[in-house]
Amino acid sequence: MGDYISKIKSGKKVSLLFKLVSLLGSILILGSLILGIVALMFSSKALTETTESYLEETALASSKYVGSTVAKQLGELSQVAATDTVSSMNWEAQKTYLTAKAKELGYLDIAVITPDLMAHYVISGDSTQLSERAVYANAFNGTAGISDVSISKVTNGPVVLEAAPIKNNGQVVGILMGRRDGTALTGITDNLGVGETGFAFIITKDGFINAHVDKQLVLDQRNAITEAAEGGDLADLGIQIQKTDMTKANLIQYTYQGEKRITELVPIEGTNWLLGLGDYESTVYANVTNLRNILILITLLVAVVGSLAIYISTKRAVVNPIIDIKKSG
Repeated sequence: MGDYISKIKSGKKVSLLFKLVSLLGSILILGSLILGIVALMFSSKALTETTESYLEETALASSKYVGSTVAKQLGELSQVAATDTVSSMNWEAQKTYLTAKAKELGYLDIAVITPDLMAHYVISGDSTQLSERAVYANAFNGTAGISDVSISKVTNGPVVLEAAPIKNNGQVVGILMGRRDGTALTGITDNLGVGETGFAFIITKDGFINAHVDKQLVLDQRNAITEAAEGGDLADLGIQIQKTDMTKANLIQYTYQGEKRITELVPIEGTNWLLGLGDYESTVYANVTNLRNILILITLLVAVVGSLAIYISTKRAVVNPIIDIKKSG
């Protein structure tokens, strides 16, 4: 009989302790979860905004760098076009002078283009009838400019054409055109990017890839907007580009070759181009993921340690005194 009564008292003791610990532990766990979720939401939001802001600032600075590089090259070509030797439109004098300038300015070749769009090249000595291009039309209207990357029929490689008006007595009498290796743009973007896995590329507002770490995209004249309609690896990029306001910076997310990427698209002043600066989504938001994991771990740790503390303190401060009172009574 004594053993039976002892078991009943012991059962009541365990039942009371379990109920108190369960109640207080549940309150602690619920409170910890709420605080953890709130802290995660606010901290993740702040960290995400900081990361995206940094990406935008870096992209804007990089865009200005590319734009200033293009402007510098056009400025140098315009200075050459303004010399008396070139503006005289004396071909023999032009050829001798420009042959040296082509190497100095880093061009594959330089041509003097007459109003009938006949190009006379100083290095190759060829004369070629050109087709109309916006860059030529703008130059004949007095504005220096740069073309998109195209595949040259002469070199069979990517080239960029820079054109500056040749003026005589205030009138445009021709164009000075410099043909530059198209991979030079990729050389610029290869030095840009954020972090160890970041990347940069140049794409025209029409969708053509002008510079990319994968040079084959440039050589193949891949067009993201065309692939958005017809299918291809660049389809998702093309879809996102068409949704943006190309006159300002935009943050886009897209999938390319099975990898989710986040990229800041920024217009490059003085060109028809957009600079894309980005990284893999998992890398960009790695700090947010790490913060989330840390907060989850802290929340679980607080819940476990707190529950243990509640068990011990409840047993000592509440249950044991009650049992002692019952025994003494």
